[in-house]
Amino acid sequence: MTLATGPRRPRVPVAVYLCTGETDTVELLANYCHQYARAREWTIHDTVHDPDRRQQLAERPGWAQVFAAVRGGEVSGIVTLSLPMVAAGVDGSPDWESYSALRQTIAGLGGFLIAIRADWHLDVRRTGSELARRHTLSTRAAGWEEP
Repeated sequence: MTLATGPRRPRVPVAVYLCTGETDTVELLANYCHQYARAREWTIHDTVHDPDRRQQLAERPGWAQVFAAVRGGEVSGIVTLSLPMVAAGVDGSPDWESYSALRQTIAGLGGFLIAIRADWHLDVRRTGSELARRHTLSTRAAGWEEP
């Protein structure tokens, strides 16, 4: 069996953009985005982090950096973990209209924006009692009795 040989597709350069105040999770969240990009054979050009979602998107230095990379043709796309990192309502929930408008703006520059988990919410601060409660629930769900 021979594999088809032909011109190889050029790799798509992307920037990973994260916005979270949980600085201890940035590496983990970036890893999720990197895995997503690598699974599609995209090349990760840069990974950028802004620490404050309360700041308007246009005022964030990290966002300005990845947006300029799309505008300048350095990257073809921006990969972010969750929609609220780039388009959140007042309460922090996903703002689908803003996200759609932002995607159109980036598409107008010849690029793309993808939020790999539109419903993503990661709460990394779990108390001991919450962990114990989750253990109890999973034990009961499995049909085992608590000692």
